[in-house]
Amino acid sequence: MGHMKMAIICIAAAALLLAAGAGSASAAVLCKENNANCKANIYPSGTQLVGGSASNMLFKTIGGVLLDECSGHSTFKAKTSNNGGPGDAVKAPLSEWTWATNCTKTTKTVANGEFTFDSTSTNGNGTITLHGFEVTLLLGAGDCIYGSSSEPDVGTVIGGKTAEAKISVILKKTGGPELCSTEVRWEVIYNFTEPAGPIWVEPGGP
Repeated sequence: MGHMKMAIICIAAAALLLAAGAGSASAAVLCKENNANCKANIYPSGTQLVGGSASNMLFKTIGGVLLDECSGHSTFKAKTSNNGGPGDAVKAPLSEWTWATNCTKTTKTVANGEFTFDSTSTNGNGTITLHGFEVTLLLGAGDCIYGSSSEPDVGTVIGGKTAEAKISVILKKTGGPELCSTEVRWEVIYNFTEPAGPIWVEPGGP
């Protein structure tokens, strides 16, 4: 009897964990207003997203040593591939990254990757993940290639009239000479310049 009671308790605990996991599923829409239940006033699938750097772009070692700094204007372009909604984050494959011409090291895109936007609260802010992105830095060791790792988020989106994407993420080495650092930290702030209106990352209505 004792074993049966223990089995029932274990099954109940597992069910609770599954329910908790289901409650934490992705949910996001890109909304034109700061409204947690936003459904109709959203930016639909096919919306072009353009961002321009609002800070210097930094690539550092994990210990904080500066490897590369871009002080000029950098941009990205992406287009949403779905509307998002309850249980569904917004995805936006990137078509272009441009890097400032006055970076201290030659910086080039290898793979554009894809953004995923997820809501974190009801105040219009959210997180970004970046899958499939790779960049080459011409460092002392040669052409060192780094890509987005398994970290769940690469940054945050602060919603508003001029929405802001703050990226701070550890990129893993995916190619290049043996002497290249195995990891680098990438930091930059982008302002969204398209769409022209405000952008809020909302969970969306039920």
